[in-house]
Amino acid sequence: MKEHNVYEGQRDGLFDGPHLSGEGQALAADALALDRMEDLPDGVQEHLGECQECREAVIEVYQILRDTDSLPEEGDHPFFSRGEAVEEPLKPAGRRWLKYAAIALLILLPGSMLILRAPLWEQASFSRWLSGIFGGDRHDPFAPSPELEPLAGMVFRDPALQVLVPLPGDTLGMDQPLILNYLGLEGQTLLLELLDNRGVVLGKSMTGDGKAQLQPPGSQGLYYWKLSRDGHLLYLGKVCWINHVHPT
Repeated sequence: MKEHNVYEGQRDGLFDGPHLSGEGQALAADALALDRMEDLPDGVQEHLGECQECREAVIEVYQILRDTDSLPEEGDHPFFSRGEAVEEPLKPAGRRWLKYAAIALLILLPGSMLILRAPLWEQASFSRWLSGIFGGDRHDPFAPSPELEPLAGMVFRDPALQVLVPLPGDTLGMDQPLILNYLGLEGQTLLLELLDNRGVVLGKSMTGDGKAQLQPPGSQGLYYWKLSRDGHLLYLGKVCWINHVHPT
């Protein structure tokens, strides 16, 4: 990897140390969905050409966005609709992998996820499949969702968003609502949704002034919440609801 490309990516917030940041992974996943891999910043392209770990992370983000109907549309994408992408000649070994990799990965999905994250899939989807066949419900309400957990705390598509509360992993009592406070996107209509750890939507609330609220669910457990705009995921958080433990 060329040193100047790493520094460029770090300045843009697309790298976190030696690997792509959550924003970098999300941008690459959007590029895959829009067939714009060759328009990614040079540093991101070259890193993906060398790093298997980040390639797998990008595909995982892509899969989650696809499963939650959050794939982007090119016309309103904050990066690819800005007209900043410039056509450049393909480099012999640097960019050619992008086109072929995108085609191969799209062909393999969703099967590729079983290869890339087999242990998680076996622990989650396969066990749920077996329990459904034999009639046993072994659902753990506090078990992290294999599909949602990797994205918890990540900002997508609009780096102006800053979530103040709740923080990922906050714990609330059963009588406490989820109170959202954020900065950066005031004045825009956003949708706040609460999901259980199976991905089932339990509640919704519209917001546009930097704050919103959702009522607590009816039972203890780990829950996820997502903030979206026009059907596009902006942020995914998580929170636990538990019964208050009173000191003796």
